[in-house]
Amino acid sequence: MTTLAAEIIAGRLMEFKTASIAVHRLLYRPGYHESMARRSNPERLRLAGGGPPERLRLAGGAPRKHVSAGVGARRSHAPDTTKLADARRLLEDPLAPPTAFEELARSLAWHPRLCAWGERLRDFAQSDLLSGLAALEDDEATLDLVARRSYQHANGFAKVVLAINSGVTLRLHIAGDEPEENVHDHRWAFASTVVSGRIENVLYVDSPYGELFDEYSYVRNGEATSAQYIGAARVVEVARQALAPGSAYWLSPNLLHRIHWGARASTLVATYAPVDNVNRLLTRASSPVLRGQSFTAKGLTALLRAYLGTA
Repeated sequence: MTTLAAEIIAGRLMEFKTASIAVHRLLYRPGYHESMARRSNPERLRLAGGGPPERLRLAGGAPRKHVSAGVGARRSHAPDTTKLADARRLLEDPLAPPTAFEELARSLAWHPRLCAWGERLRDFAQSDLLSGLAALEDDEATLDLVARRSYQHANGFAKVVLAINSGVTLRLHIAGDEPEENVHDHRWAFASTVVSGRIENVLYVDSPYGELFDEYSYVRNGEATSAQYIGAARVVEVARQALAPGSAYWLSPNLLHRIHWGARASTLVATYAPVDNVNRLLTRASSPVLRGQSFTAKGLTALLRAYLGTA
């Protein structure tokens, strides 16, 4: 073995060790999730008098590429039509009882710990999820609202947005026939529980010795989305979680990951309000698809009927 080859192998092993230790310390540090919950909730941050949340950067990884996306990258003040639709529903029928999904989203807003979110989502999925989905078909107004804000995700699953309440978004992800996720991070903290099937949650960090991808900056302004090419990026896998029904996991913003979906897999996910309007997207596709077509009420009904027959 040449001296150069030995140095490359030694460097790579050190990269793995450093990154793995960093991820472990980050995810299991005492008080970490409580801290991230406060940082990820703008209202709690404002009341606490804190400054703007800093971006996370794992030790041992290369610095995150920064790109100026011009006007499109600025925080948008454009109205979010899904939130307007929620408000309009309450104005049209202020005495209408909240759905079970809205009640869950509201209750989660009072729990600052992401691990507590995972437990609540798991309990709800095992006790009330299927009956709540079945009840949607009999509530025409709510079914139409859920359909308008739900769509087929580019990562190969159906994204059904069940409720938006108190800064918390509750959604059901249903895997398609051949789901294939890109590597990405998120603009918000979230918790998720597996409802059916099995998934793998894979974590990555930047590394000059990792897999090669094309990196895009995914920008969202209101409901408009765009992707701007950044350049080549390399990332290396540092952790992998195998999750069965009843298992839960949670992630803070800006951590790179990818989900490997098993057959007939589905997850119930709750997200905090975004801390930014830009996130990273790493893919090998020449032109990444950002968002699929929204569902109609009829299409969503067909999807949920098929899901309830197999979940």
